[in-house]
Amino acid sequence: EILLQNSQLQADIDRLAQIKTELQASQAEVVREEMELERLVKKQKNRIKALNAEKEKLHGTIETMAHEASEVKEIARKLVADLHQQKKNAQSQLQSEMDAVKADMEQLKSHH
Repeated sequence: EILLQNSQLQADIDRLAQIKTELQASQAEVVREEMELERLVKKQKNRIKALNAEKEKLHGTIETMAHEASEVKEIARKLVADLHQQKKNAQSQLQSEMDAVKADMEQLKSHH
């Protein structure tokens, strides 16, 4: 019976040694996976940092474009105002010339 207990104890010890080996292998795998996760997290943080920098750059570009668009709008407004004034001046000049032609015609009629 002692021999039977001894062989059973030896079987238990062998089984425990196998479990220990499996646990160590499993722990090593967990450590590898944790390291891989840390690497991926760091990579993701760098991506987020790069995206935030790009976002800030785009905000700056948009602000610049909005400012430039505002300047272009102001220039266009001035050009339209100038064109209206030129049109008004041209119409006024044309009217003066038409009045002068009418006056000349009246003068010619009165001489005949």
